[in-house]
Amino acid sequence: MNDRLTASTINDAQLDALYDERDRLGYEVQQWRSTYGEHALRDTLRRLHRAEAAIERVRKLASRWAVLRAYGSAATDLRRALDATEPTPEA
Repeated sequence: MNDRLTASTINDAQLDALYDERDRLGYEVQQWRSTYGEHALRDTLRRLHRAEAAIERVRKLASRWAVLRAYGSAATDLRRALDATEPTPEA
């Protein structure tokens, strides 16, 4: 995952999109705080970070599987499921 924009590669539209997203997320955080309180926000963010860390560990495991070729197409299927934007149906 190396799709991070740099100052030398970002264009005006991408920068505007980043600012818009920042503003939108800031507004959502304010709404969340006023509705659920600071404690609920911290708890949700902590769970989000744990989930993101778990996904990163699974990606690394899938990469090792692919290198070892020990699990056939399991590594490819796993990465495809992690990259999906929609929930995948249970098998």
